[in-house]
Amino acid sequence: MPLQIGLRLKTISSAMEQLRLRSTNTTNTATSDSEWSTRSQPSCSVRSWLHSIERQLKDLEKRLLTGQTGGNLTKLLADHQVLQLEIQTEGQAQISRLTEQIKSSSLDELSGSEGRLREKRRAAVEVLRKRWHELYLNSLVLQLKIEDRLNRAQEESLPALLHQRQRTDSEKSGQGNAPLS
Repeated sequence: MPLQIGLRLKTISSAMEQLRLRSTNTTNTATSDSEWSTRSQPSCSVRSWLHSIERQLKDLEKRLLTGQTGGNLTKLLADHQVLQLEIQTEGQAQISRLTEQIKSSSLDELSGSEGRLREKRRAAVEVLRKRWHELYLNSLVLQLKIEDRLNRAQEESLPALLHQRQRTDSEKSGQGNAPLS
C-alpha cells in the first residue's frame, strides 16, 4: 500500500510540473491575436480546447481497451492523471474567464437586442460548462477503469510471486517441495 501512495504522489508531482510547463508556454505564446479571437468569439477557444481534451481522453481509453499499454498500466495511469489535472485546472480557468468576459460585456449592453445577445451568450457558456463537467466525469470513470485493471493485474501476479518465493525458500532450507507451515 505505501508503494502505491508513493507512486501516486510521484505521478501527481510530475503531472503538476507538466501543467506548469504547459501554462508557461501558453502564457508566453499568448499574443494580441489570441486576445482578439477570444473577444470576437469568446467560446471558440473553449470549444477547441474541449474537443482536443475529449480526443486525448478517447485515445487513452482506446489504449486501455485494446491493450496498447505495453503492459505498463502505471504509465497509462500517469498519463491519465496528467490529463485529469489539466481537465480540472485548465477547464475551470477557461470557464471562469469566459464567464467573466460575458459579465464584463453585459455591463455595456443596455438595449433589448443586446440583452437577447447577452442571454444567448450566457446559455452558450452554460452549455460549455455542462460539456466540461461531463468531460471531467468521463475522465474520472476512465481513471477508475485503469486503477481497476491495475489492481486486478497486481492481484493476478501476487499468487505467482508467492508460489515462486515458497519454492525458493523450501529449496534453501533443503526441504525440497514440502509445504511451508
